This record gives sequence, C-alpha cells and structure tokens, in this order.
Amino acid sequence: MLADQAVQPVTAGGGLQQEVRVQQPLQFVERAEALLDGDRKALLAMADVFDAAGCRYQAARALVLAGGDHASCGASALTALGLTT
Repeated sequence: MLADQAVQPVTAGGGLQQEVRVQQPLQFVERAEALLDGDRKALLAMADVFDAAGCRYQAARALVLAGGDHASCGASALTALGLTT
C-alpha cells in the first residue's frame, strides 16, 4: 500500500463489509494536470501508479484519457470491471 493511502472499511450491498483503499487527492490532481497539459507520458505514468496501488478503475480511466491505442486498452479494462465507456 502506498504511504498516502488509507484503508477504510465500507459496507457494500447485502451488508458485506470490504476494505477499500482511499486515495489522497494528489494522484487525481497530478492526473488532471497531465490532462490539461496534454502530457500523454504523465497520464501513462499515472495509470501505472494507480495500477500499482490496486486502483484498477482509476488506472483504466487514465489510459482512456491518454487516448490513442491506450484508450482502447483502458476501455477494455473498464468493460472487464463491468463498466461501459
């Protein structure tokens, strides 16, 4: 687990309690800056950061935002998570 993450219990549907990693806003801000700057390399780096933290949705979103061939890879990952783009 990354030093800037906390694990918090949450209750999912059916009353099941799960632990989830809660990101500090820094990663989201860095991804937003990369998007605003048009910095594909930084977006891809953020995808790796999110993936290493086990945040598959955020990693996939970063790939979609990076565009090009990476966008289709991210879209496939979102579909694998049961989501649609």
